[in-house]
Amino acid sequence: MLFAFIFLFAGMIGAKSGYYALVSLFFVFLVLRTLKLPDMALISLFGLAGWIHYKTFVKGIPAERTSYAISGKFRVAGTKVLKPVELYSGVPFKLRSVFMPSAQGLTRGEILGITGRIKRDTITNDRWILSASKVKVISEKVNLIDRMREYLVSRIEGLSFNKESRGLLMALFVGDRSFLGKNTINDFKSTGTMHILALSGLHVGIIMLFFVFLFSLFGFNRRVTLIFSIVLLPLYIFIVGVRPPILRAYILFAMIALSFVIKRKPNSLNALGTAGFLSLVIFPSWVNSVSFQLSYLSIFGIIYYSKQFHLDIKNKIAYYLISLFLVSIYATLFTFPILVRYFKYFSIEGPLVNLFIIPYLTVFMWLVLIVLIFSVILPFLTPLFAFVVSVFSGIFLKIVSLFAGLIPVIRVRSISNEAIVLYLFLLLILPLVLKAPVNAMVKKKHSAEA
Repeated sequence: MLFAFIFLFAGMIGAKSGYYALVSLFFVFLVLRTLKLPDMALISLFGLAGWIHYKTFVKGIPAERTSYAISGKFRVAGTKVLKPVELYSGVPFKLRSVFMPSAQGLTRGEILGITGRIKRDTITNDRWILSASKVKVISEKVNLIDRMREYLVSRIEGLSFNKESRGLLMALFVGDRSFLGKNTINDFKSTGTMHILALSGLHVGIIMLFFVFLFSLFGFNRRVTLIFSIVLLPLYIFIVGVRPPILRAYILFAMIALSFVIKRKPNSLNALGTAGFLSLVIFPSWVNSVSFQLSYLSIFGIIYYSKQFHLDIKNKIAYYLISLFLVSIYATLFTFPILVRYFKYFSIEGPLVNLFIIPYLTVFMWLVLIVLIFSVILPFLTPLFAFVVSVFSGIFLKIVSLFAGLIPVIRVRSISNEAIVLYLFLLLILPLVLKAPVNAMVKKKHSAEA
């Protein structure tokens, strides 16, 4: 299993160097030789799906071409995200979506006639940026999901007492950071908490727990509550837009929840491998997505290290805080090389800031969800609700700004593929080296107490 992940991410990172097919064949070999290891089999399928992507999408794109003139019909699929409906002229490969920075005030579902040019994002290398010279609205037809999203946005705007509050709510619940100021975004970057502003598994987990809590208030048992949550959560995912970390979080949650429903012991690594495989089958181009790599590396690091080291702390508050700190450390360690490779900087104060941010984020998002429900039932109290939300928003942003700049970010020029693979390999074998002495220390401590 360990070597499977090493080769998997080595292949993902070096897909363009030409050895990704060999890596995938290695996965197939491992499946044939290790059929008794379900973790290995699922992770191997994960790598095979990535290889299919490489053969189908990446290999057909000329490396020297990073820009294309384009013309056609596009559908507004999200905040500044357009999907081609019909291309009159364009690219020699399948274009799934484009990012249009200048798109403001567009409604999801609108069909636009666009003439312009697309250019590959040189930072993340996982999307095409559209510069439009001509834009014409062809159709304003909006489907049910788009109407529901517009309704959610309108409710959020109704709770926005000021610009800062609106920007934070739009980022946390809709995934739209365009309403946040540059200084606010820089504060999140310098504290290593940009994942807070990007819809991810953390946000899905908080909303899922809210669903579980809400259904339990109506007297539903645990099994029924989990089933309702599994059924309703995709509605929110479709409203905000399907993204790698969100889809990963949902599949992971659904598999673990179903294990409880059918009374079977869940296997988190199996669930993670299945989530990755299904994601790449549905969206093959995600294999080169930075958010996809960060999402799966962070969760794998958390699961793998949590299984290797167990805390023996009786005080519940201390156990929660230390666990939260360690989880943040694990995720930071595994995502460090990807952040450095693509963004050329790294914040070392992230794990410390997360100790304050994540608990507050949970309380804040639950408060907003409760307020959203009551603002529909009691609309005349909306101004009061908006004031309460703005106070909590201000405290949230103040916490981040207080930590911003305390410890300067580390800037790195570049990091090679070989260095990333070696780093991940050392992270994987580190617990195997430390596990024996750590367990011996714990055993000695228990013997002394006895």
